[in-house]
Amino acid sequence: MIGWAKPVPVNELHFRRPIWTVWVALSGPLSNFFLAILFAGVLKLAVHANLLSSLPESFLSILVTLVQTFIVLNVVLGMFNLLPIPPLDGSHIVYHFLIRGNERLWGLWMFLHQYGFLILWVAILVPPVRALLASAYMVPIQFLLSWVQM
Repeated sequence: MIGWAKPVPVNELHFRRPIWTVWVALSGPLSNFFLAILFAGVLKLAVHANLLSSLPESFLSILVTLVQTFIVLNVVLGMFNLLPIPPLDGSHIVYHFLIRGNERLWGLWMFLHQYGFLILWVAILVPPVRALLASAYMVPIQFLLSWVQM
């Protein structure tokens, strides 16, 4: 992670099909999940092939902690980015499949666009909401980290 998260400027008029918007929205979270799985696989291979046995114990502990933190951060970022709240990528996916062409939901969509950042701050700062999000994140995190140790 280098720098701050910034929306990628995307001109949807250049797409031949509207579904490509969904693929662009999925590319960020999928790259996070790919990196988490890749680093979990490399860590699993390194641990089970005894590639790290020659390293000093203190360095090994720091290295494993850094890789595990990288895995956790990528899972959390990927899942957070899939929340269906503008300006996150999940909102583009929801828009494509539920909102586009549905005038009844347009008011809700405009509300979400106007107050999306406030809703995200509530999700981050209000303990019960944050706990709910954290419990959802823990399922894939625990799966990956336990898979590494198998």
